[in-house]
Amino acid sequence: MRKGWDEVREEKMQNNPEFKEAYESLLKHSALVDEWYELQQISN
Repeated sequence: MRKGWDEVREEKMQNNPEFKEAYESLLKHSALVDEWYELQQISN
């Protein structure tokens, strides 16, 4: 299933600049959220 998503995503990103922009923005946001959670686990 993952391979199928990867293929569809790549095709959509090539053919639809708005999809590409939205998906890349989502990835950046996800990375920031992950970083925030990591920082919350730092103990004093």
